Amino acid sequence: MKAVIVASNREKSPFPVIPVGATIVAELCASNGVDVEFIDMCFSETPLDDLRDALDKNPDFVAISFRNLNNHNGTDPVSYVPFLKSLSMIVRDRRIPLYIGGSAASIEPQEILEVTGANAVYAGQADGFVKRLVAGKPLEGVIIDDMGEPFVNVDLERWVDVKKYLTYERSVPIRLKLGCSYKCSYCTYPSLEGKSSHTGELGALELYLRKWIDRGVGIDIVDSIFNEPEEWAIRTLESLIEKGLEGSYHISAFSPRVSDSRILNTMTRIGANVGMIGIDSGSDTMLESYRKPFRMEQVNRFMEMRKDHDLRFLWTFILGGLGETEKTLDESLKFIDSLPDTDVAFIVFGVRVYRQTHLYKQALKENVINKDDSLLKPIFYFSKLLDRYKAEQSISDWQENRDNVLTDNVSNSKGYLDTLQILSELEASKTGWENIPTIKKLMRRRLTLRNEKVAARVTT
Repeated sequence: MKAVIVASNREKSPFPVIPVGATIVAELCASNGVDVEFIDMCFSETPLDDLRDALDKNPDFVAISFRNLNNHNGTDPVSYVPFLKSLSMIVRDRRIPLYIGGSAASIEPQEILEVTGANAVYAGQADGFVKRLVAGKPLEGVIIDDMGEPFVNVDLERWVDVKKYLTYERSVPIRLKLGCSYKCSYCTYPSLEGKSSHTGELGALELYLRKWIDRGVGIDIVDSIFNEPEEWAIRTLESLIEKGLEGSYHISAFSPRVSDSRILNTMTRIGANVGMIGIDSGSDTMLESYRKPFRMEQVNRFMEMRKDHDLRFLWTFILGGLGETEKTLDESLKFIDSLPDTDVAFIVFGVRVYRQTHLYKQALKENVINKDDSLLKPIFYFSKLLDRYKAEQSISDWQENRDNVLTDNVSNSKGYLDTLQILSELEASKTGWENIPTIKKLMRRRLTLRNEKVAARVTT
């Protein structure tokens, strides 16, 4: 049996991400005797031609991993569905069975099935798809499956140009558990991974971690919320320390809801000095609106605890959601200004509406959307208590001279992506988001030089 596995993600903002899910499908298919051709489209200049060339070899099926529905930019939304439709059309023209999976496909499987004409859309974990394939189970229509494990040992370098990704960010991703117990009003994670934590065995994980740590590559833990439950997170890090697996770790989703400094002590010991905190807002009013299980009192307590540790964080904010006012916006911006110089803030304006969320019900109630609306089209919720465009401009002006603040508009700009590319070619890149202050300085410098050149031409 021959297969073509396609990692279709081409987004590089705020930095490109290794397509682990697609590589798991490729690895497990190959280990079950399937002759696999893998196409990573992230850096390809001719992605459609790459697919056509692969189809010339007459595979028995094509599996496409579809990572994101859109760029999550409320002020300048871009849908990735048209590109997926182009890929699907090429496959269907050859009458080759087509299966589509990935996180975006799992969010809106029925609509993806309808617009692509795929034989099946698989909503579940990558290894679960291969188990179903190998077992000869039907692959037709929408398949919603809870099969799958948090971690599958995969040889990334067999399938993708890992060195290329590492020039942008010096780490490889790993997931230690599935599931999220939080009930954030807008989030799809509980429907994608489940509402309770499902952990895997650390045995196979040890070889994977040691391989990269010995090569000086960082490890990015990409659990939905790493330190929930907190005791599990501490035990897991302690277990890795006992195995001699200290290194450079990044915690991609850390909660400021901590009971004491034990988790911070353990993170420091193993080398997890860098993390990301999805706080969403610096206002108690908005934290309640977003259904976050913590308030600013806990955040401020966490900020005091972290002072005794060498830790750096990216804080992500979603501004403009249900109940946002000028007062709550101001509270968030003041909190960002209070962050230490080591930290960076990333801001998106507007909240993407997805089915199976509390926000979806609210958007229906307020006639932001109708029941018959397709949610493949990017639809964003903006607070009715704000002058949207005035608030957007205010945030844009505010962030301009703050090097440790990045907005979604800037991260999708040509200037940002060009500067990120330059850093990558110089191999000067740090942990993805730690490049942001440098990039903003360089962007401002390039703009100044350009303006000086224009002024010189005018005067001559």
